[in-house]
Amino acid sequence: MDTLVVGGMSDVPKTLRWIVEPRAVDMPPKYFVAAHQHPWGQLLFAVEGLICVKTEAGTFLVPPQQAVWVPPYTDHEVSTLSGAKFRSLYIDKYWSEKLSRPTGVIHVAALLREIILAIINIPVKGKPSSIIKHLWLVLFDSLKSAETVPLNLPVPQDTRLTKLVNSLLQQPTDNQSLEAWGIQLGASARTIRRIFVKQTQMSFSEWKQRLKVLKAIELLISGMTVTEVAFELQYESSAAFINMFKRQMGVSPKNYLLSLK
Repeated sequence: MDTLVVGGMSDVPKTLRWIVEPRAVDMPPKYFVAAHQHPWGQLLFAVEGLICVKTEAGTFLVPPQQAVWVPPYTDHEVSTLSGAKFRSLYIDKYWSEKLSRPTGVIHVAALLREIILAIINIPVKGKPSSIIKHLWLVLFDSLKSAETVPLNLPVPQDTRLTKLVNSLLQQPTDNQSLEAWGIQLGASARTIRRIFVKQTQMSFSEWKQRLKVLKAIELLISGMTVTEVAFELQYESSAAFINMFKRQMGVSPKNYLLSLK
């Protein structure tokens, strides 16, 4: 993250005046907000571009039509590689807890998208009208029923694997064997495999596949072609990359991008 521009959080309120308060930021490329938390929930949404949210639970990518829900008192950092139109809603602690949602990516259906954008454009001053309160109720109902999307990367909490995970996050194409990693970490390949399954509910190979998918989405949204992404992630051919992407996401890279428009 040392190449990223650090974004300030000075405009984040110390308290909320309303139950739901909007925030809109157009992030430049390489924008970065250091880890922080607040006593309310936050719905992070990208109108355009790709946002990356990191918490103790893992790394979450937010392409258009998706959002990340972050519960109260959850440490999180936010960044974007190529820039993004970032919109978020701060939600009062009481109502956030009533949602009973863990940190995660949710699908933003058409109705939820329009509600988010409508609330974003409401100035927070005076007392909220009955219409605004009705919008909030529809927002809460929509968030409760919103579908979870597998665009997260669980991170094992075992301190021995911190070096391995951080290295792969920076270089997803690193093909160093688990045996070689084991020598550096002081743990056998078998132990590393066991920890990954226990703490992420994914095998190490599945974890690396998910990492490559998330990196591929980031590169595709930044403007790279499918062929360029396949080359960047060191696949033997575009076809091999497309097949991997389809297995993970259920659609081809091209159709996935079309779904975000």
